[in-house]
Amino acid sequence: MRTLVILMVLMVTICAQTQQTTPILSRIEIEASNSEKMMQLATLYEVRAVNGNVMEIIIPSVHIKEAEEIAGSTAKIIEKDIHEQISKERLDEYPTYQQVQDQMKAWEDAYPQFVKLEQYGSSTSGYPLLALKVTDNVNEDENEPSVLLTAATHGDELITVKVMLAIMKRVIEGNGAIQEITELVNNREIWFIPVVSPDGYTRRQRYVGWTDPNRDYPWPQDPQHKSIPCIQGLRDLFTQHNFDASVDYHASGRMYMYPWAYTKQSPSKTQDFDIIAKGMAKYNGYIYGQISKVIYVAQGSSCDYYHWRHKTTSLAVEVGRSKVPHGAEIDRVVAENIDAALFFIEKAPK
Repeated sequence: MRTLVILMVLMVTICAQTQQTTPILSRIEIEASNSEKMMQLATLYEVRAVNGNVMEIIIPSVHIKEAEEIAGSTAKIIEKDIHEQISKERLDEYPTYQQVQDQMKAWEDAYPQFVKLEQYGSSTSGYPLLALKVTDNVNEDENEPSVLLTAATHGDELITVKVMLAIMKRVIEGNGAIQEITELVNNREIWFIPVVSPDGYTRRQRYVGWTDPNRDYPWPQDPQHKSIPCIQGLRDLFTQHNFDASVDYHASGRMYMYPWAYTKQSPSKTQDFDIIAKGMAKYNGYIYGQISKVIYVAQGSSCDYYHWRHKTTSLAVEVGRSKVPHGAEIDRVVAENIDAALFFIEKAPK
């Protein structure tokens, strides 16, 4: 009963804070005494790793006490503010959102016969939500397998944007020059969204207000969930085009993961998911498996939503070992993900 009261108070607190400034996020380790308490923590916060009953969690710092109450133990603070280091570093190696928009428009201008820029909504702060469609007859909706690739659902995962732009460059500029890519463009509708959450990306923040965008999708036990604008816009785009396959890029951890996240029950397409994830992992040695078994249970994720609601072959990727690597590490993370993405575009929609 005490735990239930804590959970109710915590959820009311979160709702009351949605209009306030973005929270300071901490990375902690905390030990839960049983699986029920671990599930409660996983429901409320992002679990980054699990070792026995010890969980590594990303949590608003103002909620650490509540987490300790649920777990029945004292948290060890690993990072007091996970964004502090980002704010201290030079970020000129990463594009601004304006530069991302400019690059997308430049590709459309340079290759209008097979590249089309579309705005599918506006963010909470009014930023345009943009997608780039790449296919041979770009102004038509052909009966071809369709694929959606997304990045920066969490605005502090800057490396995902570099990875996505590199994949886009390979596909767009390789069309007509590289036979395998030309075949993909001629036989697929490929959609790219390099920044899902402009509000988060422009602020280098995971949350939009107090909302985690990748916990903001409906799921089987909350089918009528209302999403923030950047996620609702993406949901509407997905409904409009009913993509056959999707992959959502995150950082970090070097993992390919598939549904389900909200339960440890295996999806009916486990074998198919395994084939795709294993094929991608051959290019870079990433581990792969079901989200709830590779990391832990999470509710309201994009990967679950697309497969549950649209029967999509949906994956989530955790690239590299850092949200904001620098120098040669950027090039390495980008390089190890391009061919794996091309494999996904070719194989996943079948």
